[in-house]
Formats: sequence, C-alpha cells, structure tokens
Amino acid sequence: MEGTFAANPVLRRYWHAVTRPEALLAGPLAVTLLGQRVVVWRTPDGRLAVRAPVVGGGEAPLSAGTVVDLGLQCPYHGWTYDGDGRCVLVPSAGPGAALPPRAVLRSVHAAERYGLVWLCLDEPAAPIPEIAEDADRCFRRINQPVERWSASATRLVDNFLDTAHFPFVHLGSFGGAADPEVARVDLEPLGDFFGYQYEVVAYSIVLRTRNGRA
Repeated sequence: MEGTFAANPVLRRYWHAVTRPEALLAGPLAVTLLGQRVVVWRTPDGRLAVRAPVVGGGEAPLSAGTVVDLGLQCPYHGWTYDGDGRCVLVPSAGPGAALPPRAVLRSVHAAERYGLVWLCLDEPAAPIPEIAEDADRCFRRINQPVERWSASATRLVDNFLDTAHFPFVHLGSFGGAADPEVARVDLEPLGDFFGYQYEVVAYSIVLRTRNGRA
C-alpha cells in the first residue's frame, strides 16, 4: 500500500521539499522523489539545476560528477551539461565537433523557498504552500536535517503532538523549562480549519503549534 501511494502519479504535480541548499555545497546531489531519480546541482553562476535521468556514460551516476565552468561534467566520459540540461562538451570528439542534439537531460521544476530545495516532477498543479509565519519576525524558522526513523507514521505523529514527554525526554535541551502539567486543549475554529493550538515555553522561546483539519 505504501509503495502504491508513493508512486501515485497525481503526486508528481505537487511540490516536495527534498533537501537544504547547503547540501549542494559539496557538489551534485542524487535525489529520489516518488521513485524518480534526479540529480541536483548548483551551476557556476549560482542557479539551481535539476535534471533527469541521473546516469551518464557507462552507467556512471551524474551525481558523482563535478561542476566545472561549463556545467555538470560526467565522471565517466567528461560529457558536460549546462544548467538547461544541454550537452555543451564532448571531450573525445575534439574541439569544434558537432554536439549530439539528443544529448539533453529532461528538465525538472525546482525552486528554493523557506531554506529548502523544492522539486515538482511534472507541470505544477499548485504553487509551493504559503507559510505566512516565515515573514513574521515573531517566528523563527528551524529546518531540521533529514533523519531516518525505524518507527511507524503514527508513532512519529504521536511524538510531535504529545507535549507531556517534553520535560522528561528533552530535559537536556528545550524540555528543561517546560511545565510538566499539560493544560487543557479545546477544539476551536482556527482560520479556515477546525482544530486545537497550544504553546510550550522552551527557555525564552515560545513554541506555537496548531493541529486540525479543514
């Protein structure tokens, strides 16, 4: 069931956050999104480039290549692709040789927002979700690194919603200032959805959380 959901073609028309921009500082990055493998890199002029497929000559992954002045260089034959996915150099053909017109990597929609790299595999059905709090100075954005947890999805949700464990599990960090008594939570209208909200004092920072459904 999980594999079927992840491969559902309707998801290809929406934006997905896949990494942080800092991950591209070391060079090209291989990303698998909804079963589709792509390569993400930063062009020499600073643009974000995402292309598929991710395999160059000799089945060598382009993510193992190098970003040079002309673009992304394949680690096997040195074929080089610019930020638009066009092959601009075939070293073995010699100077001035015609470039293969079909040597073009397929484009993937990409954008940077909220300190994250977002991808959309097909024509976007909707824009990247708006997070109004990101422009509000009363809030601080914290982008956590990606972690793999050996736990069910319901356990993950429970971990984030259960505030009673903060003073004990997280005693050495933000839980040290948390009140062990959990205040009453009431369901109420919250803008365009119905749910609940609560605040957690973490040292001098107040964490505001909202949960519910439309």
